Amino acid sequence: MIEAFLEEPSRDDIPSIELQPDTSIPTDPDQETASADMFFLPWALDQNPPGPFPELVPWQSPSLREEEEGVDSVLQPTVAALTSLHAALAATTTTTNGSSRGDAFDPALAGRVFTRSNRDIFLPIYFRFTHRHVPLIHRPTFDPAASAPALVLAVFLCGALYAPPRDCVLAVRGCFPLAEEYVFRRLEGLLRLHEHEHEHSERDAEPRAGKESERYDPERERETYETLQAALLVHGAQFMMNDPAARSTAWAARWPALVGAVRRLGLTSARQTQSPDAEAGEIDWGRWVRDEVRIRISNAVFLTDWQQCGVFHLPVLSTFHEMTADMPSLPDLWEAKDAAEFRAAIEANGRGCWRRSASLRDCTDALVAESWSGVKGFPLKNLTCLDHLILSTAIHVMIGSARFVSLLRPCIPVLRRAIDRWQELWHATVSKIDDEELRTSGFFRHCGEYGWLARALLKESLEGKDRDSPYYRRIGHATPKELHDLLRKLREG
Repeated sequence: MIEAFLEEPSRDDIPSIELQPDTSIPTDPDQETASADMFFLPWALDQNPPGPFPELVPWQSPSLREEEEGVDSVLQPTVAALTSLHAALAATTTTTNGSSRGDAFDPALAGRVFTRSNRDIFLPIYFRFTHRHVPLIHRPTFDPAASAPALVLAVFLCGALYAPPRDCVLAVRGCFPLAEEYVFRRLEGLLRLHEHEHEHSERDAEPRAGKESERYDPERERETYETLQAALLVHGAQFMMNDPAARSTAWAARWPALVGAVRRLGLTSARQTQSPDAEAGEIDWGRWVRDEVRIRISNAVFLTDWQQCGVFHLPVLSTFHEMTADMPSLPDLWEAKDAAEFRAAIEANGRGCWRRSASLRDCTDALVAESWSGVKGFPLKNLTCLDHLILSTAIHVMIGSARFVSLLRPCIPVLRRAIDRWQELWHATVSKIDDEELRTSGFFRHCGEYGWLARALLKESLEGKDRDSPYYRRIGHATPKELHDLLRKLREG
């Protein structure tokens, strides 16, 4: 699974840059021992992904350039907040999860890490490599100078994970624990503001609508959603790193906080709010983007919950029943650079394509129903590779949840039926995609392997072989080793 991720092509339309070793920053031996399941491996294994490599920043001596630059003006307020939080944690050792998470951050190195040159490198790298696999951020409207500071920080740090291993890049890893604490604290503060305003609006009986509109702050709403995106990105990066302490924090505090945030903001029912009968020219692109951001956050948080629980053999925190939000939009619409390109994408994909026809709950109900009317009768139309990743992962959640409550064997006929139906949908989708489009669709192109794995897991359970697997012997593992061993066993058997 991890090998498949690393072999994926990057985005060809996002520029990259060639960098040289950097000796300007002293290295920390604890950080150098790397310690990440995927940290820097894309650079080590694929130094020449397809696409142009223009120079984004004229090359200078790293030490000279960084000494002259100092902290980037866009990142400076965030770096100041991180430094202040670091000092506070050092004095109190109190964090949102009860332990110190800022020890690895070095304020003295911040001026050499958070530079304008590094921002010009790391942000494009994020969109070149990560965005294809995690299309969470609306790239056309992402603006480092205007987006939420937490989101800019998260994209900066996650982009560094794919950068060549210069010393300043290696130093970034030490920023993640403190950045995670900063982002989740900011998220909690924004959620409390949201709940406070919502509570007051409910008390306003007759004049509620007018007062609610006076309180509505679109900038704070945007910051809330973007900070939630940042929390998801930083949490995902921590998940990939081989750091048992960070994973323990994730289980105890971060997972519940992310799933809880989606519920507190009402995103489990997020939908496009414009009239379903609206023509392409009548749709407000800005409003559509705002609605779609909510929809994608909801789906991404729940998908992350399901995938990470599968990796470490944990019960999921979320349910299909509550997921009445729209499924994510068609890729052409999400990647449209402006309103004109958005309308052109609607015309190309068909009237009404801007609004999905079903929720995840509708889809899972159809997969397990007694009757089946085939691909044409499936509630979700124009299925995308991302849709299939969500649906195939949902089937694995069904398998895992049934096992946790000792009902897997009685459920196997229904689960096999769901797999058969999903694979019928998958083959119908793949038959319409040319090889090049499938190759560049990110990790989603491996959905077919999820179907094979689901069948293999059911077969193993029927034969009673799962009783001998270390993966199933305990709830919660510190590393993915048990999963890797299980996958190897299934492949060989």
